[in-house]
Amino acid sequence: MNQEKKQLSSDVLQTTLNYFIEVVREEIDYIVFFGTLLGIIRDKKLINNDDDIDLLVPFKYKKRLLEVLSETKIVIDIGSDVNKGKYFLQGIYSDRGFKSLIDFYFYEESDKKSKIILKSIHGPTQNIKRHWLFISKSILFPKKQVIFNKKTVNLPNNPEKVLQFLYGKKWKEKIQRKDYRLIFFRHRTYVVRNVFIKGLFDEYDNFKRHRRIKKSIITLYYLLPEKTRRFLKKLF
Repeated sequence: MNQEKKQLSSDVLQTTLNYFIEVVREEIDYIVFFGTLLGIIRDKKLINNDDDIDLLVPFKYKKRLLEVLSETKIVIDIGSDVNKGKYFLQGIYSDRGFKSLIDFYFYEESDKKSKIILKSIHGPTQNIKRHWLFISKSILFPKKQVIFNKKTVNLPNNPEKVLQFLYGKKWKEKIQRKDYRLIFFRHRTYVVRNVFIKGLFDEYDNFKRHRRIKKSIITLYYLLPEKTRRFLKKLF
């Protein structure tokens, strides 16, 4: 079952990140990404009311990551729906009465050696090629280490360029999550603030969600015995 994402305080997120850094030490190559990176660079602290920690990890470290975390407070349920994709894992860190999520986005080198390819922008949904991100290695590597809240954290080589790539030129402006929509076009992300366009995308998502529900109901219907189906037809 997928873990529902909840808004968390900056302190809880920081505790989660600190714990991850302590347990992996130098064994796992990673850099902070998405909202976690945005908080560190823009706000000088993790974003209050964010819902997880975001990390970018080379795919070759996936097996080792699972081994290292198997003996920690970060639990990864391989059988859950959210962890069915090849290039994404979500861990749950529990401590002192709270639970927080850590999202691991695994990347590989693209055919163009100057870029990496990130297929897990939508978590377990990874087969929509137009949603894959191709990110220049020059803004990611070599990673750099900084001291953040007394911990050594791995950042992209040029975090400002990475944030501009992910959130656009206005990435320094603070906006509520409900007031924008992140869309994907030609292997890049774009922040949409226009209310009308954002509304169209929201309605499209609702349509897809309802279509999937309808498809599931139809599938279940045909799994029923023929007598039961005839009885239901009479009712409806």
